[in-house]
Amino acid sequence: MIGEKDDLKDIVPYIDEDDDEPIGHVSNNSMEYYMEKLTPLQMRFVNLYMTGQYTFVEIGHLLNVSDVTIRSWFRKEHVKKAIEDITKLQQQVVAVNISALTVKAIQKMNDLLDSPIDGVKYQAAKDLLDRGGHKAKQEIKVDKTVTYEEKLNQIIDDYVDAEILEECDEDE
Repeated sequence: MIGEKDDLKDIVPYIDEDDDEPIGHVSNNSMEYYMEKLTPLQMRFVNLYMTGQYTFVEIGHLLNVSDVTIRSWFRKEHVKKAIEDITKLQQQVVAVNISALTVKAIQKMNDLLDSPIDGVKYQAAKDLLDRGGHKAKQEIKVDKTVTYEEKLNQIIDDYVDAEILEECDEDE
């Protein structure tokens, strides 16, 4: 569970072996410092908040505290920093998981290129080329300059047309 004091460096991608800091690294010391400042209820609040499933009022009910207390906790600097650090950590975990799936996705696309169905082969080839930077460019250029006078004349014409329509409706 996030918030426990594990060695988080094992799950974070590194730029290279000589560099101590991973991409977007959340230092263990920083994470531990802010997590230690949280009370057990505040830690539960942070975990519930991070799920994105509950409002402050609902979290207050779950923790048996008022929503005013929840809002007060949310404004505290150490709570904000803990949420920020956990968010960065979650982003790192997601990035690692997506990177791990890349090889599997490439293999699947390779298999689809060998499909007996021509439409599947075509779509796989198209997707690979599009994602590889070889997508056909689709450009639509619209150059239209409208002067102030033209726009004013258009507004006047629209107004006059609307008046004529009103007169026709009244005559009927």
